[in-house]
Amino acid sequence: MDSVGNIQWAKNYTGPAIEFATEIEQLPDSTYIVNGTYSAGNNCKSWLIALDTSGDSLWSQLFSAGPGSTNVDYNNSMAVLNSSIVGLTGFYNPTSFHIPWVIFFQ
Repeated sequence: MDSVGNIQWAKNYTGPAIEFATEIEQLPDSTYIVNGTYSAGNNCKSWLIALDTSGDSLWSQLFSAGPGSTNVDYNNSMAVLNSSIVGLTGFYNPTSFHIPWVIFFQ
């Protein structure tokens, strides 16, 4: 939205499963990073999308912080640190307990 509340752009980002976004942050270069989760059946992955200033996707990546590819991963929070370093926190659930994780990327 602009300073008077007009929508600048609105986009949908979909794939072959259930995806949902929980946070968005703007980097100093005006790129937006969207934090969310990708869910296909019992297999959930952390999902990040980078957007340009028009809302067009620059890249999209799934993360699995736990070992193996069948864990249930969830993002809890995202923060932009030191101008271009993004930190994510979350947890994965290999059985009946939760194991926290932290990921940093640039």
